[in-house]
Amino acid sequence: VVRKGDGLAMSAIREIEEQLDQPDADGRLDFPHWHHRYAAELGSLREFLGECEERFTIVSMADDPEIRVMKTRDALARRAISEIEEQLSEPDHDGRLRLPHWNDVYGASLGNLRAFLESRPDKFNVSVSEDRRYTVSKCSDDIAERALREIEEQLSDTKQDGRSSRVPRWNERYREALGPLRTFLERWPERF
Repeated sequence: VVRKGDGLAMSAIREIEEQLDQPDADGRLDFPHWHHRYAAELGSLREFLGECEERFTIVSMADDPEIRVMKTRDALARRAISEIEEQLSEPDHDGRLRLPHWNDVYGASLGNLRAFLESRPDKFNVSVSEDRRYTVSKCSDDIAERALREIEEQLSDTKQDGRSSRVPRWNERYREALGPLRTFLERWPERF
């Protein structure tokens, strides 16, 4: 377990996280200097990672000389996504998720279930009813079609004035892939 005051351990953690945060990161760590800089106090890289399981998860085999690792939160997110997708793939799935263990297993790292689902529009569609209940489905089509569907649903809503569309959290959910909302709408004149 890493102590907060342990400067050398925190330095090692920062280096590991920097490598994992690189856009082209594949989980392999490159520490040619580990032995000289850290090993005397922290042990081998594999031992250190094992002591930091609240932050990192080793995903390579124990006998594999190449260490692959991911942030524990990312590993938990993958496990949660897999579990959710498995439920959504069941033939009799009714749109409701049954994960009574969510808070115990995932909650501390990933937050509440609905917030997690909504943070992954690339994986899940969350439909909220007026009574705040929600159903979930797999995201099977591309992001542009999802955005178009959401806009069209808003425009057909009798509570809307039919002239404007506001997509909640557009920038957070779609902007990176689709650009600004106005620009996106202008590319679809036949639909709007």
